[in-house]
Amino acid sequence: MYIHFKFYHMKTRLIITLLIFCTISVFAQFGNQQIVSIDAIYPTEVISADLDGDGDYDILYSSADGVWWHENLDGMGLFGNKNLILRMTEEDSRSVYASDIDGDGDLDVLSTFTDVSPQQNQEELVLWNENLDGLGNFGPQRVITSYCYRPTDAKTADFDEDGDLDVLYTTSSNLIAWYENLDGLGNFGTQEHIISYQLSSPISSYIADFDGDGHLDIVSQSYDTGNIAWFKNIDGTGTFSNAIFIPTNNSGFSLGELIGADLDGDNDIDIVSVTSAHNRIVWYENMDGNGDFSDMIIIAENITHPHVINASDIDNDGDLDLISNSFVYSGATSEIFYLLNENGLGDFGSPNLITNEIQYTTGLITCDINMDGKLDLISSSFYDFKIAWYNNNTLGISENEIPNYKIYPNPTNGILYIESKESISQISVYTILGQLIETNQNTNQIDLSKAEAGVYLLKIEDENGNSQTHKIVKE
Repeated sequence: MYIHFKFYHMKTRLIITLLIFCTISVFAQFGNQQIVSIDAIYPTEVISADLDGDGDYDILYSSADGVWWHENLDGMGLFGNKNLILRMTEEDSRSVYASDIDGDGDLDVLSTFTDVSPQQNQEELVLWNENLDGLGNFGPQRVITSYCYRPTDAKTADFDEDGDLDVLYTTSSNLIAWYENLDGLGNFGTQEHIISYQLSSPISSYIADFDGDGHLDIVSQSYDTGNIAWFKNIDGTGTFSNAIFIPTNNSGFSLGELIGADLDGDNDIDIVSVTSAHNRIVWYENMDGNGDFSDMIIIAENITHPHVINASDIDNDGDLDLISNSFVYSGATSEIFYLLNENGLGDFGSPNLITNEIQYTTGLITCDINMDGKLDLISSSFYDFKIAWYNNNTLGISENEIPNYKIYPNPTNGILYIESKESISQISVYTILGQLIETNQNTNQIDLSKAEAGVYLLKIEDENGNSQTHKIVKE
């Protein structure tokens, strides 16, 4: 059986109360496994998204049995039965993603399907389903392309900067390509924009501005060789450079994925990768913010066959920690663990176990499931058909220790203002995964009018060297 695993976090449209994350929290700790489903047939990816527009995070996953979602019934992590979005007879779903493809203010679902029929004569597809009413009732599939061999990943971004979301996809036939959203309504036409055939069997991709020029670039990793390359969006129209290879010192296959994240707090996007062939987690520093990456920096070794990775601030100290997994093929046992970023500079501690009650982790995603101001964890696992979540029990600080900032309007659709008793030296806005999208110095306001709707992290630094991170919402 051909198997591909990856995960990608997405931005959700929801309105929530301001949550405060301070840099003097104590430590991270996760609770017991809470089962969402034990009949997710060979799940391949899990993400969180507010599919029904009620302001909390639901769960969406792809599997051998199609694409399904579970409603967060009470905003506290009580999930309902699974709801079918799309199923096919002889195709398995390999990836899933949620974004507002047709620009109507709710989250649609993008997925890939691969032929598993004995005759190998079925279409292999990249397609999307419209969220018809913003309540999680989905229309029939709308095919973007059926001319692809074993699609492994698909996600959306505005590559040509025309104000709507285009679709990027990768295939195990070495293709990385994108389709333009022609009218902002999800009509993609037939013209495929080929980015590259230079990377052998790209298994996952990540979209970010790696060179700081304001355009969205792409990085991807090879399944066959473990090579990593990024592709520069040259002019903001979706014209990409040839592959720019990063020195990985890898050889052999890599079932693992890679992500972008600012691990060292210098306001640019580094690259984090897991390599199954070498049993390690590594990162590559973006040394100058222009996409010049360092040699491999080892975070953890002797991790048996890791293949998923997540970067999130799980201890609420203002920097990005890591969550990953190990897997032993004999017996299909698996562990999920986290590593704390000890100084905000990319120096990590030892692995801390979250759970071993799982068989082959295929997806890890963080979000605040129970709306308590801390990022919880959701997992999918292949052999036990399981979707589960874990409450983040991080100990915090009392309210009287929190500096007095007033942030308004939140939610915002443009300029965000900050009132403070201390002089502000820098304001930075990040995605949930640590991608810097905007920064200002020596001012008390920041303009988010060009940002996509969703949840972001606002980092405030004052003249005394103190910093604090707040969750904000862009409408």
